[in-house]
Formats: sequence, C-alpha cells, structure tokens
Amino acid sequence: MRIRTVFFAAALLAGLAAGCLEISEVRMPSRLSPGERFPVSLYVMTDSDQAASGFLGVLIPADWSVEAVYYRGYSTGCLNPSRTCSAWLEFNDPAPDGCRWCGFVTDEALEGRGAYHAEFYLQPDHLSGGRKLVFIVGACDGPSGSRWEELDRREVWVQLEGDTEVIHLSWGRLKAQC
Repeated sequence: MRIRTVFFAAALLAGLAAGCLEISEVRMPSRLSPGERFPVSLYVMTDSDQAASGFLGVLIPADWSVEAVYYRGYSTGCLNPSRTCSAWLEFNDPAPDGCRWCGFVTDEALEGRGAYHAEFYLQPDHLSGGRKLVFIVGACDGPSGSRWEELDRREVWVQLEGDTEVIHLSWGRLKAQC
C-alpha cells in the first residue's frame, strides 16, 4: 500500500510539472461608480493534456475585496476561496505592506488543451492614487493540496481618480513576471 501511495504522489507531481497555464489577456473596466465592484476577466491558455486543479491568486490592497465566481472552457465550474492557496501564495511571495493575497481553487480538475476564462470581481477602496495588482495562475492537487505550482504571473498598476460621481481607472501595461 505504501508503494502505491508514493507512486501516485510521484505521478501527480509529474503531471503538475508537465502542464502549462499562461495568462493571455486580462479585461477590466475603465470607469465605475464610487463603491461599485467591478468585473475582471482573466483568459488563460493551457497546453497540456494532464488533469490537475487550477488556482488563481490575486494580490490586492488590504482594503479591497475580491470575489471569484466561475471559470469556463473545456470544463465549467466555480472558483472557491482557499485559505491553503492564500497561505501558499503568502509564504512564497510575501505581500507588501498594505496588501494581501487571495487564493481560489477550481472545484474540478482542468482537462484539455485550449482556453479557459475566469471571472471575478474586485471592490476598490475609496482612495485616489496608484495600486499594484498581481494575478497568478497555477496548478495544484486540490483545494487543500500539498503541491502547488505557479505557472504564470502578471502585474498591473491601476490609477484611481474620481469624485462622488465617477471613478476612472487607468490601467498600466500588463507585464509578465516569469
């Protein structure tokens, strides 16, 4: 029994390492009403036939909130909040002062080559100025898994300017970090 367990774990780790997820596009609005949450659409390409759970990590200002909703592609499902994922992100890349990591895990394993689309919402604070956001995608062996692998990362600066009527969001160039 012990040999099977070790073999299964080794096979799973090899499967995670063989896969690749890459962020191809991030869509966000350019204006919103004060206090309004806004959608973020993250498009991810996969080039592996291996099946593993996917995860999404978002680095946001501490006073912001994030709510993940769903993913679509070869399979469709929910992005569930994961304390384990958030802790793994914080351990591997400590959040700067005034920021925090939020992690989400797919409710099912992602399978097949092609595109996935993740939809989530951000709720900004009411302060004008620049903020750094970081988006990470990766693979893991489940919501409370012991194996996590970051596969792509994008960073963007957002400038919030506005009054009581409209807040304008100016997005910096999305840049790769890997």
